Amino acid sequence: MSIEDILAAKKAEDEERKKQDSFQHLIESGQFDHLGAETQYNVRETEQTITAIGDTVKDLKGMAVQMSNTLDDQLLLIDQMSTKTTNNNARIKKTRQKIQREF
Repeated sequence: MSIEDILAAKKAEDEERKKQDSFQHLIESGQFDHLGAETQYNVRETEQTITAIGDTVKDLKGMAVQMSNTLDDQLLLIDQMSTKTTNNNARIKKTRQKIQREF
């Protein structure tokens, strides 16, 4: 991972933490006290589910970044192989031409 990727991931984690803290603050400050117990339970359960989904998406993003980096590395290797193959084909062609001239 590049430094930019690490910084972006850290920023995303910080923003997610702020969102969770602000929701927790709403609960603790009594913003949901007017709701029934079952509704409060459902709100908390929904928040936990959303947090779990966010964590999963964050993990998937990390995997996608790693896959992207791997593909970039492999593309460089393929380009190098292509260049070497082209050079070798040219050398083989020249060698064939020399052999044909001699016979």
